[in-house]
Amino acid sequence: NISLLTEKINQHEDKIQCIVSNIEFKGKVDFGETQNPSLNQYADNIDVMNFLLTI
Repeated sequence: NISLLTEKINQHEDKIQCIVSNIEFKGKVDFGETQNPSLNQYADNIDVMNFLLTI
């Protein structure tokens, strides 16, 4: 059940770094792409460059 799975993911969103799936989810990563992030994918949803510019 996709809606139940989505609910569980949302409940634990702060503990999940990424979701690898062939099913569409917000922020999901395709199989084989977890170690090949795009420029707009941030670990723990933190823009590191922006963070570094503010310290």
